[in-house]
Amino acid sequence: MSPAASDASGVPGVAPPASATTGEIVSRGYDSIRFALEKRRPWAEMSDPSAFSMPESASDAVGRIWKNWRHFCVNYGMIIVAVVAVRLILNPSYLVLFCLLLSGWTYLYYVRTDPVVAFGMTLNETELLLITSLVSVVVALVTGLESLIQSALLLGIGITLLHGAFRVPDNLFLDDQEAPSDLLAFLGSGRTPSPPVSSRV
Repeated sequence: MSPAASDASGVPGVAPPASATTGEIVSRGYDSIRFALEKRRPWAEMSDPSAFSMPESASDAVGRIWKNWRHFCVNYGMIIVAVVAVRLILNPSYLVLFCLLLSGWTYLYYVRTDPVVAFGMTLNETELLLITSLVSVVVALVTGLESLIQSALLLGIGITLLHGAFRVPDNLFLDDQEAPSDLLAFLGSGRTPSPPVSSRV
């Protein structure tokens, strides 16, 4: 059996590639975006004026938020990302800093092929993750990037909470039982899951 066949069949003993090529990174990112777009709900459904009403109580609002999150989780994620992106675009210096940090993470975890050596010591993956995270947090705190992203996240989350509290979700969720778990599984594994089986009666 050839090494390629062994690797494809999952038989232990053949080491995977040390890092992804640029083409693989782009392809992986494209697949992720395509999957997210396929899972989003129609914006017209999300903004239907006839579906909005004042919640009767705090518990009613919480229940609506939970159900709407299950149904519109991809749309809500897109709104939050859009709010953060707009805040960064309106602050070019922070946008450049964010792109530099993102590029550093991408290089360290997707592009590099050689071990990272610092002060004559070779860092293992745990040490590298801790150092990279610490440096990123310090840079974000010192430059104010953390405050900008935090305020943008809070604004985006606030928008989704208001929408979820006021939108009546009564007839939307007959076929949504597996949607959140599928989305989380996709984010964790980097693979596109199979379409959920409808449970509509």
